[in-house]
Amino acid sequence: MAPADAAAFFGVPVHDPDGLAFVRVFGARSIGLSLVALARLALDMRMGLAAVFLATALIAGLDFSVVALHAGMLKAAKHIGYVVV
Repeated sequence: MAPADAAAFFGVPVHDPDGLAFVRVFGARSIGLSLVALARLALDMRMGLAAVFLATALIAGLDFSVVALHAGMLKAAKHIGYVVV
């Protein structure tokens, strides 16, 4: 994995090596949410799975806000697609 490249693709490039720790935390959050969703799917917990999907949509909306404030609307536009999907 290349955390610096992932951060740049996300819309908030990291130039400080200490900032890469945050990028790794961000990746861990995404992996954790994915594992919770997969577990709820495997256990046929539809309401719990719906709650995870709602939470991820809200997170994508917050991601949009952060990137829009930091890097502008153009770089943040792709995050709106994640809210809709």
